[in-house]
Amino acid sequence: MKNRTPLFWGCDFDPNPDIDGIRRKLMNFMQNQGQASKRGPYDLYKDNSSLFPRDNQAEFFAGKYPCPSWVSATPDFAREIYPEMYRKFIDKGSCLAYAEQFGAHVVSHTPAGRIPVSLGVDHCITGGIYKALAQQHQNMILIVLDKHLDALSPYVRNQMVGYSLEQSNKNRLQRDNYEYHGDHFYGNYDTGSFLNYLLKKKVIFGRDLMVFGIQDAPDPRLRKIDDKRVNGYLAEYDWLIGSGVYIAPLAALRRKNFRGHYAEIENCLVDKEVYLSVDIDVYNGGLGRSARYFSSDGLDFPDIKRLLEWMGLEKAKLVGMDIMELDVNMLKESKFTEAEVGAAYDKLISLAFGEV
Repeated sequence: MKNRTPLFWGCDFDPNPDIDGIRRKLMNFMQNQGQASKRGPYDLYKDNSSLFPRDNQAEFFAGKYPCPSWVSATPDFAREIYPEMYRKFIDKGSCLAYAEQFGAHVVSHTPAGRIPVSLGVDHCITGGIYKALAQQHQNMILIVLDKHLDALSPYVRNQMVGYSLEQSNKNRLQRDNYEYHGDHFYGNYDTGSFLNYLLKKKVIFGRDLMVFGIQDAPDPRLRKIDDKRVNGYLAEYDWLIGSGVYIAPLAALRRKNFRGHYAEIENCLVDKEVYLSVDIDVYNGGLGRSARYFSSDGLDFPDIKRLLEWMGLEKAKLVGMDIMELDVNMLKESKFTEAEVGAAYDKLISLAFGEV
């Protein structure tokens, strides 16, 4: 693949306290007669990839990193699927600890000349991999394709969700993507805040972070609202922009005149090393509907192909990649087959590695 060879790693880590996610885990468990399917995103891709057929997989698939059953996408026992346990796990900082362990393992066990590609569930894993790679690559940019801005602190996000639940107008956030925790908020590092942690701890600088496809950018009308929760949300978003983070909302990517911005973006990547992270919720159609936090359709593959081509990734050096947030328990609901997952991942990996 044009002098760049991927090495795939799997991770089924999924400490999701969301009620709908827990319901899907229980349904999976019951439908398999008390024996949860242990097939995660890595297994689905390994079994359904056309780029890496089964008779030639040994050198490309490194294996899955272990995680405790109860924080996996497919727990062994129904009694392990309990929201409060997940919340306490996050509150103790355990997501950060696990992400760092996974990242250190992947980077230390990926031979020189190979590019680690992680296939997983919880997007917080990206932070651990990036942190480990950053110790080796000082000229690295993180590019994230995601419908949600995972760069707000848990407190600010939770306060804004509380505000939005009080409203009935168009300013309100979509309820199915967030859970409100009253006056308490959980942890400082999870799937919705890992970028905030990386920025605050200076693991990454704003100028080295580019986020494409978010649908939760502030509505301009919010700036006319006098509410401390809204003001806190806007202040944190403005801090992100002021620190140099490049944010392109989903709506902007669909505008015909956005193409003019790509010269600026392409120039940012010249002679850079790139870590590419894709949350599948940014996709349109069945793959996007198989994400843990699906809300509305995103971009078609031709849009994503054009986006990555305009970025000029071929002029940069890819040093790592991941595809996250596939909920294997959603496939029946989304009516997206395992074969279709394999084909969609093939397209994305081919594009990232310089071959379509």
